[in-house]
Amino acid sequence: SLLVAVLIIALLAGLFYVMVAGPGGAPSLFAAGAVGGERLTREVSQDLAGATEVDVNLRIGAGELRVTALEDSPRLLEGTLGYPDGWQPPSLSYQVTGGVGRLELASRRTPGWALPLGPAAGETWALALTREVPLNISVDAGASTSELDLRALSLKSLRVKAGVGRMEVYFPSEGAEMAARIDGGVGELVLHIPEGVAARVTVDGGLGSLSLSPRFRPSREHTFETAGYGTAESRLDLHVDGGVGSLRVE
Repeated sequence: SLLVAVLIIALLAGLFYVMVAGPGGAPSLFAAGAVGGERLTREVSQDLAGATEVDVNLRIGAGELRVTALEDSPRLLEGTLGYPDGWQPPSLSYQVTGGVGRLELASRRTPGWALPLGPAAGETWALALTREVPLNISVDAGASTSELDLRALSLKSLRVKAGVGRMEVYFPSEGAEMAARIDGGVGELVLHIPEGVAARVTVDGGLGSLSLSPRFRPSREHTFETAGYGTAESRLDLHVDGGVGSLRVE
């Protein structure tokens, strides 16, 4: 509708202004490396260090994010980070308390940071996580294109702020009680739930489009369930704030 289009344009314009504004809100030049230029890469890895459960926090400012499962590795994390020359590399921290690890990987904005343009602009994160311990994953996607392939992970919970851009999430085919909350943001959100997983989807708000697999039937207002959800041992409780954009659940 016209109202939705106007709101989307206004939100994108506001985001662009915030990103290009310098100190005090005055527009600034694009940061070095934000348009074209050389790119740098950094290999990252992290051991579990005795953790039996890990909270994983990923915060990317702008670019591309891909998350998948590690193959035959004892580590918690392995990955490759790409970023424009002139940008600070993302920061990585990890600590273990009482058997619970907390890993945080975050973009670092610098004065003059701006909305990246062009096919090679922004950051590129290609990350692989352990299959060995339960994970609570939190993603702040910023202005990015993201693919979270969680099918082979031991997922306990997922929290996502989709931001501006496209996000695709593949949920595991098995797990006990999995919980997920996703803020749809502005853009396209596609969620893949395997056929064998019982699921409940609650959708709040949102001014965009909603498409649900025929497997889901209304159970109450704004809530949809697959058959047998109430008695299933392996199930996903998914809460989506639709945002301004499109949501597809397959």
